[in-house]
Amino acid sequence: MLLSGRNGHLSKLSFDKLIHNADESDYVGLPGGGGGGGGGCFTETASLFVDFSSGSNPYHVMLEYNWEDGSFEDVPASSIVSGNSAMVQINASANGDMATIIPAADGQGHLVAINGPPTSVTDCPACSADNVTPTGTVPVPGNPAQLLVIGDTTTFPTNCPNTKIRTLAYQIQDASSPPNDVTMDVPTKEQFAMKSANSCNTAITTSETCTGTPGGIIHDTLTVGCNSVGGSCGYTYSKQQWVWCHEGISTVIGTVGDLIVHNNAISVNGSFTSIKGTIIKP
Repeated sequence: MLLSGRNGHLSKLSFDKLIHNADESDYVGLPGGGGGGGGGCFTETASLFVDFSSGSNPYHVMLEYNWEDGSFEDVPASSIVSGNSAMVQINASANGDMATIIPAADGQGHLVAINGPPTSVTDCPACSADNVTPTGTVPVPGNPAQLLVIGDTTTFPTNCPNTKIRTLAYQIQDASSPPNDVTMDVPTKEQFAMKSANSCNTAITTSETCTGTPGGIIHDTLTVGCNSVGGSCGYTYSKQQWVWCHEGISTVIGTVGDLIVHNNAISVNGSFTSIKGTIIKP
C-alpha cells in the first residue's frame, strides 16, 4: 500500500506499507521508495520573502515551503519580525503580514533580514516533523536618484495616421553601484523651464502634479494628437525634468532635456530615434 499526502505543507508523510510495532502496540508506516531517501517523503525547508508584484506599499510577506522533488508552496506569513523597522515595517492584516518598505536615510540600497516563528517541516529519512525558523532578506532600494530608459517607441494612431505618438518608459533607480531598480510606488511629477504655444491647436496633457508611480516606472506619452493643421505644427517644452515628491520637497531625479513634439516628428533631447538603454542623470 502506498499513501502519499499532497496537500501542500499540511502533508508531511508517505509510506508504502504498515508494520506492527509490538513495543508500542501500534502500527507504524515505513517510508516509501526503499532505501534511506524514501520516495514521497521529501526534505522540506521554509523561507520568507516579500512579494513585490503589486508594485506599491505595503507588500505581502510570504512563507515558502520547498520539497526535494522541486515542488513548492507559498502561503501568507504571520508574526514576522523585521531586522530594521526603520526600513522594513511589518504590520498584521487579515490576509497575513504586510511589509512597508521605506528608503534608507543614507540614500543607498540595503538588505534587511526578516524572521518568522518556528514552523514544522519534515526531515527524511525519519520523516518526523521538526521545527525550523524561516528567514529571508528584503531588498530595500535607496532614494530615487536617476532614470533608465526601458522603452521608447514611435507609432501612429489609426484615426489620424499622419500624426506621430512617441511613448517612453523610465525605470527609477537609486544611487547604488551598480544601481538598483526602485520598484516601489514613487510619487513623481515633471517640470519644464519653458513651454511654448502649440501651433496644432490641440490640448496637451502633462504630469506636473505629484502622482504615484507603481513599480517605479514612469510612462510618458508625447503627441500633439489628432488635429486639422497637420504638417510640422507642434510645440517645444524645454528642459523636461522628472522629480521625486517627498516630505514636501521636489528632488530632481532625471533631466531629460528639450522635447520638440511636432505632428510629423518628435525629438527627445535632440534625438528623433529611440534612446532606450540611456541613463538619465539629474
